[in-house]
Amino acid sequence: MDSAVSRVRIRPTRQGLYYLALTVGVLLAACSRQVNILLLVSGFVAGPWIFGWWLARNNLRGLGVRRRLPRGICAGDLLVGRFEVQNLRGRRPRWSIRIEDAVRRTAPGGGSPTSPAVVPVTALLRVITGEQSRNETFQGRLLARGRYEWGPLRLSTRFPFGLFEASCTVESRESLLAYPCLGKLTQQWFQRSHPDYDGRSRRETRRHRMSGDFFGLREWRSGDSPRHIHWRSSARWQQLLVREFDQPRNEDIAILLALWEPELPEAWDRERVEEAVSFAATVLDDLCRKGGCNVSLVVSGAEVEQVTGPASPGLLDRALEILAVARATHRDPLGPLRASLRSVPSAAEIILVTTHPLVPPATDGNGPPPTGATNGFRSAPQGRSVRVLDVAAGELRNYFQFRPANVPGASDGSAGSFVANPSPARQTAGPEAAAPLPEG
Repeated sequence: MDSAVSRVRIRPTRQGLYYLALTVGVLLAACSRQVNILLLVSGFVAGPWIFGWWLARNNLRGLGVRRRLPRGICAGDLLVGRFEVQNLRGRRPRWSIRIEDAVRRTAPGGGSPTSPAVVPVTALLRVITGEQSRNETFQGRLLARGRYEWGPLRLSTRFPFGLFEASCTVESRESLLAYPCLGKLTQQWFQRSHPDYDGRSRRETRRHRMSGDFFGLREWRSGDSPRHIHWRSSARWQQLLVREFDQPRNEDIAILLALWEPELPEAWDRERVEEAVSFAATVLDDLCRKGGCNVSLVVSGAEVEQVTGPASPGLLDRALEILAVARATHRDPLGPLRASLRSVPSAAEIILVTTHPLVPPATDGNGPPPTGATNGFRSAPQGRSVRVLDVAAGELRNYFQFRPANVPGASDGSAGSFVANPSPARQTAGPEAAAPLPEG
């Protein structure tokens, strides 16, 4: 538990200053007029001032506070967290404790505002009894992918009279990744044709049968399990027949992501980058949920990142972390991708998703130019076939439905909005319920 027993600062509020002026006025009038009853009244009036200062100061001492956040969340999804406050010392109850937190986007994956927008998160605890812990939930939406920094926490109180505000700062900072929002893969993606291991063209279809479903019968061979013998058919044909099960053939896939935008990007340039990143995240999420294949992801933008391994939840987490903070570059991102082809397994299907302008090569008159030729990416290593999807030309929409956060300004670097202890009506609100903040 992060302790809040740090230095407590006390300052009078506006109402406290008015009350002080009234107290001083009564005291001066009593001294100038030599009226004893006014002196007694001034003493009574000064009592709440002194008592309010002492009680506000001790109302924060001995408190512990902690922030609970999810490990990761997709941009636009509902984020639910909570504050945990505990009375560590004494049995005296604490009243009207206000918790203030701040969220800022430090590693933007989309737009790059000059100063990240800061979103406040506040909660109010009415009472904390002796040696008791209280939880206060808050919820909101992070409208853009990237890394968000939380903290520091600030505790404050104006109890009991509102004449003083006591506050202290708790240096509790945490980092939270907002993953790219996931879209929807179309049926055309699952029915795409690509070269098989033996060089023949095959079509990837979505199987409705589970791996290991009954396929047919064959003769018994040495080493077969007796549990697979089909006794009725064996008696009919007077020989041992065993059940054969269908084993789907999983193919490896490599996704090359080239993130490019001009030096002065417009809104649609950022949207293309977000669409490409969201497509890569959606494909990886689908592959890692199914498993049974090897996946490679190479991201070329402001930095070059690569992850390779069997499709698993661990690889998905690492890939989403890379995509969450990936930034586009105004230089040519295709050069590093050509070098990374050597590390891609030879049997893998290679898909290049690029926001870089495509430049088709000149033809020799024997037919149309091959699809997917780009400036600086004209040829792949011998025996490798690369499927290129140009985001700017709309080729990605045949395989993918992009569903960003339905909030204006989500790609401009705005963070989002949060509400503490929401009512049931606010809990069921959609993405449009989160009002974005303007760019800092």
